[in-house]
Amino acid sequence: MKAGLAGLRGKLFLRAIGARDLIASILAGGRGEAGPCKSDVKWGRIRGGEAWPSHAAIDGGQKVFEMEGYSVYAVRSYGILSGEEVREHEEASVGLIIPPQGDSDRVSMYREILEAYTGSTLVPESGAVLMDGAAWFVIWWWPKDLGPGSYLGKLEEAVSALRRASGRGVIDLPSDEPLATLAGEEDPPEGWHRPYVPRILAEMYRAGELGEAPWVTALELTEKLLVYKRLMETAWFQGSDVVFIAKTSKSTRLCGGPLSDTHILRILHPRDPGYTVEGFVSVGAAEIAGVPQESAIRAYPEDLGLREFYVERLGVADFYVRLSPFKSILHVSLAFDSYRRTPMPGEIPPLVSSRLSELPLAEGYPATLSLAHERARISSEDAEVVARILRLGAEPGARRVLYLEGARRSLYRG
Repeated sequence: MKAGLAGLRGKLFLRAIGARDLIASILAGGRGEAGPCKSDVKWGRIRGGEAWPSHAAIDGGQKVFEMEGYSVYAVRSYGILSGEEVREHEEASVGLIIPPQGDSDRVSMYREILEAYTGSTLVPESGAVLMDGAAWFVIWWWPKDLGPGSYLGKLEEAVSALRRASGRGVIDLPSDEPLATLAGEEDPPEGWHRPYVPRILAEMYRAGELGEAPWVTALELTEKLLVYKRLMETAWFQGSDVVFIAKTSKSTRLCGGPLSDTHILRILHPRDPGYTVEGFVSVGAAEIAGVPQESAIRAYPEDLGLREFYVERLGVADFYVRLSPFKSILHVSLAFDSYRRTPMPGEIPPLVSSRLSELPLAEGYPATLSLAHERARISSEDAEVVARILRLGAEPGARRVLYLEGARRSLYRG
């Protein structure tokens, strides 16, 4: 029996050997005869300049405890302000995932909410807030069970449910505008922490007021959009930039092929630091996401200025940069206020590349973002402590290991 299992496992390795040359040829040659990139990519040289006088770096981590019939989430964010003043800020949230569906998407939203909230507490004067990740996921992303077309209707259901719960004293929210607390315009009840929606769901469920709640992800998405709106408005008011930096971008917008822009740029420019001279400047969700204006308008609610902010005001300047020889090519997105000024396509890449290059770097990546990543990460040791505090019946992943070991024992028996 053991020999038979070993033979089956060997087929995986044989398939890997068979696919090796094909995969290597594709990755080495970009798009073959058509050339590696449809655009004439100009690679600019980074010139020294002045760094931001101060900057904040933000990242987050998450963990899901898969139990028998329910899931518990744990999310954490960490930010550090570096400059004349050095300050740290940490946020965390632990709770039940109610209802117990869509764990991955929803927990990612909880983490992103904490990241944006942490960023808003550390915004410097005339500096920058560096956020790990892609701006696109903030502006034009919906959970799998909630497309842009169904978002507004589900949000109306959510607002009605919150008004009923508030009117009955289940949750302490302003009944005339229950979303005001999510936006930060009203103080939350004592003991509440971001993200607020999991606490709202838990309180409603405990009081028997939740029901099937098909509107849950709409409410969670709304809190995320509101918190990021607040972050960017706070930064712009204080004269600071909001810069999203993605180390593993899968975007194909520049080269338009089946392989990511960053991979093709590594083929074209395998060594030297530099940046793509011609960046992309997009104003409003329609241009940023490449969808019709009517679709963007229908995708965002008018509540608390969300439609105006994301569809009309918010702009993003995108480009790619390598900050150190042979290191990763980063996808950089600067969020700007189009009501003040819209930059030219070639204006942002040299300016932001220069400022990023003046920061302390770790393996071609801003060192403060590397520090934020490490301190926000929820380690297996952290997860074990959380599990013990919550008195969970098993540690994360324990059941899966037990099931596999039990299956092996039964197969080998006799």
